[in-house]
Amino acid sequence: MLDPELDRSLVGLITQWNIAEQRIKRAEQVRGNEIVAAAIFELRYAGRKIIDSIEIVLNFDIANDTEKRSRVANYLADATEDCVKSKHDAIDAMLNFVTSWFDELEKKVGPKRLHETFPDYLEVLGLISGIQEQIAESRSDRNKLRDAIYNRIDGDDYERILKLFVIMKSSSERVALIARKERQKENTDRNWKLTMLLVALSGWATLLINQYRNNSFPFTVEQEAPYNSGQRSINPSKSGPL
Repeated sequence: MLDPELDRSLVGLITQWNIAEQRIKRAEQVRGNEIVAAAIFELRYAGRKIIDSIEIVLNFDIANDTEKRSRVANYLADATEDCVKSKHDAIDAMLNFVTSWFDELEKKVGPKRLHETFPDYLEVLGLISGIQEQIAESRSDRNKLRDAIYNRIDGDDYERILKLFVIMKSSSERVALIARKERQKENTDRNWKLTMLLVALSGWATLLINQYRNNSFPFTVEQEAPYNSGQRSINPSKSGPL
């Protein structure tokens, strides 16, 4: 349409735009149709640059105007980069949402109940940790390395995380209800045991008090008769005639 080099740029731009759109749509579905603002803003920036490039193509002969052609090429490259950033922002938004949702559910239900109900839960947490490390690694290079890392993220592990999220979300209310009933039962059992302990301690205390009142306290110590300094002790075996 334009020239081979610009045509390749357009094909790359279209590819990145479509991927970004798909990821944004998916992120919004996961987030309950909540708008992924950062990713949409990047697409908006890309759209502005696409319009600027089209305007130049329509109004100038870029085949014979090197400066105008260079501007079109730069606009297309910048728009492509904005689409790539949009892809990354969509994954970040989705992963952050899922991680926060897991944390909130774990606070309500408890890790033990979650692991019992969803055996893959702990392993998926490990996958999330690994993905977060990859994202941190990608920040050292915001160009090819970063996009390659995000493309790896958008793979099997990512699919597994989202699959578990969908399953957990569909059954989260029931799991939370079961956990709440279990906590109520645990509280009831604990209160019952505490009551029984208090009753036993009260009975023991009452027994000790009654024994004390009846001078039969089990830990009494025999007391010696008080010493009278005015009374002389007489040993009959050694006493002589008066």
